[in-house]
Amino acid sequence: MADLAAAEALIRGLMNQSNEERKAAEEAFEGLCQDPEKLCALLFTALSSSQDVTVRSMSAVMVRKRVTRDHFEKLSPQTQEQIKQTLITAVTNEPEASVRHKIADTTGEIAAMVMEEKEWPEMLPFLFASSKSP
Repeated sequence: MADLAAAEALIRGLMNQSNEERKAAEEAFEGLCQDPEKLCALLFTALSSSQDVTVRSMSAVMVRKRVTRDHFEKLSPQTQEQIKQTLITAVTNEPEASVRHKIADTTGEIAAMVMEEKEWPEMLPFLFASSKSP
Protein backbone atom coordinates (compact mmCIF):
# COMPACT_ATOMS: atom_id res chain seq x y z
CA MET A 1 0.00 0.00 0.00
CA ALA A 2 1.02 3.58 -0.58
CA ASP A 3 1.82 6.07 2.15
CA LEU A 4 -1.50 7.43 3.46
CA ALA A 5 -0.22 10.96 4.05
CA ALA A 6 1.14 11.16 0.49
CA ALA A 7 -2.09 9.76 -0.95
CA GLU A 8 -4.22 12.23 0.99
CA ALA A 9 -1.96 15.15 0.03
CA LEU A 10 -2.18 14.31 -3.66
CA ILE A 11 -5.96 13.86 -3.62
CA ARG A 12 -6.44 17.07 -1.63
CA GLY A 13 -4.18 18.78 -4.16
CA LEU A 14 -6.47 17.63 -6.96
CA MET A 15 -9.36 19.34 -5.17
CA ASN A 16 -7.40 22.49 -4.27
CA GLN A 17 -8.90 25.82 -5.30
CA SER A 18 -5.49 27.23 -6.17
CA ASN A 19 -4.92 26.67 -9.87
CA GLU A 20 -1.18 26.41 -9.36
CA GLU A 21 -1.38 23.75 -6.64
CA ARG A 22 -4.13 21.82 -8.45
CA LYS A 23 -2.14 21.83 -11.70
CA ALA A 24 0.94 20.45 -9.91
CA ALA A 25 -1.20 17.71 -8.33
CA GLU A 26 -2.78 16.90 -11.70
CA GLU A 27 0.66 16.50 -13.27
CA ALA A 28 1.77 14.20 -10.45
CA PHE A 29 -1.45 12.20 -10.76
CA GLU A 30 -1.11 11.83 -14.52
CA GLY A 31 2.40 10.49 -13.96
CA LEU A 32 0.98 7.91 -11.55
CA CYS A 33 -1.60 6.86 -14.13
CA GLN A 34 1.26 5.49 -16.23
CA ASP A 35 1.95 2.88 -13.53
CA PRO A 36 -1.26 0.95 -12.72
CA GLU A 37 0.26 -0.70 -9.61
CA LYS A 38 1.25 2.64 -8.05
CA LEU A 39 -2.03 4.27 -9.08
CA CYS A 40 -4.08 1.53 -7.44
CA ALA A 41 -1.92 1.54 -4.32
CA LEU A 42 -2.47 5.27 -3.91
CA LEU A 43 -6.20 5.27 -4.58
CA PHE A 44 -7.01 2.20 -2.52
CA THR A 45 -4.90 3.40 0.41
CA ALA A 46 -6.86 6.65 0.46
CA LEU A 47 -10.17 4.87 -0.07
CA SER A 48 -9.69 2.37 2.72
CA SER A 49 -7.66 4.28 5.29
CA SER A 50 -8.32 8.01 5.13
CA GLN A 51 -10.25 9.62 7.96
CA ASP A 52 -11.23 12.46 5.59
CA VAL A 53 -14.65 11.86 4.01
CA THR A 54 -13.85 14.03 0.98
CA VAL A 55 -10.65 12.09 0.30
CA ARG A 56 -12.48 8.74 0.51
CA SER A 57 -15.25 10.08 -1.72
CA MET A 58 -12.88 11.45 -4.34
CA SER A 59 -10.83 8.24 -4.23
CA ALA A 60 -13.92 6.15 -5.01
CA VAL A 61 -14.78 8.36 -7.97
CA MET A 62 -11.19 8.31 -9.24
CA VAL A 63 -11.03 4.52 -9.01
CA ARG A 64 -14.23 4.23 -11.03
CA LYS A 65 -12.94 6.60 -13.70
CA ARG A 66 -9.28 5.58 -13.85
CA VAL A 67 -9.12 1.84 -13.22
CA THR A 68 -10.14 0.71 -16.67
CA ARG A 69 -10.06 -2.84 -18.01
CA ASP A 70 -6.67 -2.08 -19.56
CA HIS A 71 -5.31 -0.86 -16.21
CA PHE A 72 -6.81 -3.80 -14.33
CA GLU A 73 -5.34 -6.37 -16.69
CA LYS A 74 -1.87 -4.89 -16.20
CA LEU A 75 -2.05 -5.45 -12.44
CA SER A 76 -0.51 -8.47 -10.80
CA PRO A 77 -3.00 -11.19 -9.77
CA GLN A 78 -2.19 -10.38 -6.13
CA THR A 79 -3.10 -6.70 -6.64
CA GLN A 80 -6.28 -7.64 -8.48
CA GLU A 81 -7.36 -9.82 -5.55
CA GLN A 82 -6.42 -7.09 -3.08
CA ILE A 83 -8.56 -4.59 -4.99
CA LYS A 84 -11.56 -6.91 -4.98
CA GLN A 85 -11.24 -7.53 -1.24
CA THR A 86 -10.65 -3.85 -0.47
CA LEU A 87 -13.79 -2.84 -2.37
CA ILE A 88 -15.99 -5.33 -0.52
CA THR A 89 -14.51 -4.33 2.82
CA ALA A 90 -14.78 -0.60 2.06
CA VAL A 91 -18.42 -0.74 0.99
CA THR A 92 -19.25 -2.84 4.04
CA ASN A 93 -17.43 -0.62 6.55
CA GLU A 94 -18.00 2.88 5.13
CA PRO A 95 -19.99 4.95 7.68
CA GLU A 96 -20.97 7.79 5.31
CA ALA A 97 -23.92 6.90 3.08
CA SER A 98 -22.84 9.15 0.18
CA VAL A 99 -19.34 7.65 0.13
CA ARG A 100 -20.72 4.12 0.55
CA HIS A 101 -22.90 4.69 -2.56
CA LYS A 102 -19.87 5.86 -4.54
CA ILE A 103 -17.87 2.83 -3.41
CA ALA A 104 -20.80 0.57 -4.30
CA ASP A 105 -20.98 2.15 -7.78
CA THR A 106 -17.25 1.64 -8.17
CA THR A 107 -17.53 -1.96 -6.99
CA GLY A 108 -20.25 -2.56 -9.55
CA GLU A 109 -18.12 -1.13 -12.34
CA ILE A 110 -15.12 -3.25 -11.38
CA ALA A 111 -17.32 -6.33 -10.94
CA ALA A 112 -18.85 -5.90 -14.40
CA MET A 113 -15.39 -5.58 -15.86
CA VAL A 114 -13.87 -8.49 -13.92
CA MET A 115 -16.71 -10.97 -14.06
CA GLU A 116 -16.89 -10.95 -17.86
CA GLU A 117 -13.66 -12.90 -18.11
CA LYS A 118 -12.64 -13.92 -14.60
CA GLU A 119 -14.23 -15.06 -11.41
CA TRP A 120 -14.95 -13.12 -8.25
CA PRO A 121 -16.24 -15.83 -5.93
CA GLU A 122 -16.71 -13.43 -3.00
CA MET A 123 -19.06 -11.16 -4.95
CA LEU A 124 -22.23 -13.29 -4.95
CA PRO A 125 -22.15 -14.03 -1.19
CA PHE A 126 -21.45 -10.33 -0.60
CA LEU A 127 -24.42 -9.29 -2.75
CA PHE A 128 -26.66 -11.81 -1.03
CA ALA A 129 -25.63 -10.60 2.42
CA SER A 130 -25.99 -6.96 1.36
CA SER A 131 -29.50 -7.56 0.10
CA LYS A 132 -30.51 -8.70 3.58
CA SER A 133 -28.94 -5.77 5.46
CA PRO A 134 -30.83 -2.50 6.13
